[in-house]
Amino acid sequence: LHHESLSFYSVVGEIEKLYCHLSAILEITSPYQEQDFSQISEKTLTIIPKELKDKTSYALHPSAMTSLAGLFKATRAMNQNPIKILYGQNSYFECAEAAHFVSEAKSLEGASSQDLIDADIYLAQFSPVWKGLNSEAKHYSVEDVNSNLKAILDAPRNKPLLLALDCTFNYINSPYVEKVLQTYCSYIEKGQLAVAVYRS
Repeated sequence: LHHESLSFYSVVGEIEKLYCHLSAILEITSPYQEQDFSQISEKTLTIIPKELKDKTSYALHPSAMTSLAGLFKATRAMNQNPIKILYGQNSYFECAEAAHFVSEAKSLEGASSQDLIDADIYLAQFSPVWKGLNSEAKHYSVEDVNSNLKAILDAPRNKPLLLALDCTFNYINSPYVEKVLQTYCSYIEKGQLAVAVYRS
């Protein structure tokens, strides 16, 4: 078949059928159990610095939004005050909207120095994503999570920060994530930073 004779929808439909067949085969054969996920993830993720291996855990949730909701809930449980969230330029629009729904949330681009001090969570995503219907995105670029993280952690803070990193559009062994973990390993070890990586 020539590519001109294939429509986008027919290709996507065939891919969807393939996923359905593979799902059925996996369900019938059940080669893995839920408890296997942590062990497989630990072997697969080669970017975790050795200093952080014993501080790393893995979980399987129904969706990225479920993971994010759990992060919001856990952060709220550890704070007496309402949580404060900063989100980066590439945060998926549903994540940013959820942040506004559960907290005092602001875009990092418009954050004040006091916002950097007060932040409990920094929502970030390296890869550019669709901004939603209400956005007027002028350009798309890779978010400089390391520089943003440095700006927040360099503020005179007296509480830990959670970096909630959406890696849906990233490699499992992402060089971007590896750089964050290597750069901020000492902050993680001291309890000044926690990093939660999730994907859809």
